Amino acid sequence: MFSVVMPEVSHIKQEIEDTAENRFRTPAVMRATMLALSYLVPPLAVKLATYLFCRPKRGLIKPDEEGTMAAAESFDLDINGQRLAAWSWGNGPTVLLQHGWSSRGSRLAGFVAPLTAAGFRVVSYDAPAHGESEGRITTGPDISRTLREIASRLGGLHSIIAHSMGCWVAALAMKEGLLVERLVFISPPSDLSLFSDLFARQMGFTPKIQKRVEEILAKRTGVPWSEMKAEGLSVGQDTPLLIIHDRGDLVVLLHHAEALHNAWKGSRLLITSGLGHRLTVKDSEVVTSTVEFIAERPAAGRIRT
Repeated sequence: MFSVVMPEVSHIKQEIEDTAENRFRTPAVMRATMLALSYLVPPLAVKLATYLFCRPKRGLIKPDEEGTMAAAESFDLDINGQRLAAWSWGNGPTVLLQHGWSSRGSRLAGFVAPLTAAGFRVVSYDAPAHGESEGRITTGPDISRTLREIASRLGGLHSIIAHSMGCWVAALAMKEGLLVERLVFISPPSDLSLFSDLFARQMGFTPKIQKRVEEILAKRTGVPWSEMKAEGLSVGQDTPLLIIHDRGDLVVLLHHAEALHNAWKGSRLLITSGLGHRLTVKDSEVVTSTVEFIAERPAAGRIRT
């Protein structure tokens, strides 16, 4: 394992909204209401907290993503009776773009042109309850199982490029049997309790309500909360992995990437500066490093579904 530190990127301003406080900003009156419910009507608080935790926001396509998305071959996937929006570009071994929570497939559009130029087919999709796909609520394990099913429908994947919680989604899919040639994790959380803690704090729910929500979700998904750690998911994995993380990421701190790097055998860690949490997937140097890593000659016979 080795680490590469990229030069400072002074021309890109740190995203102000990449702070935990802004990511989950909640009006004070709502926090007070949730706190009151936690003490006065715990069952209602648990039900409401579970629903809100599992309901992502639907982002819109940004102007710099429109051209790439318009040039795609769009298609729908029916996964367990739920329609998912998907897009495809180019021909060759398939690279899947896995977005994070409250995001959408178009956020990784910057990887499309360089990958297709390098001879790959690129596929992106909106996860359940995200973007243009159907659904109102979902969970990380639900998305991970969706990813495995999509990989099977596509005849296997050469590589996955994932961002934020999408990295954990891909890691769980690997643990449950998905094999690919290469992985790139950008801004990966190593422990999903990060989001549970942040959600409870910003919404005003008490630790007791938070713990009950975690128990419900663990039972519902079949994945114990104690196992929702990427370090644990890396045990036994030897798939080549490039981890990219910005030292100024205030949503998922750098130590998450370092923990995953230390746990994943043979992984590489590339540390950037000045990009925060979201701009990492837009940066030209990050895109170039990713495509070069994906295009490295792999060992034969790894791809399975």
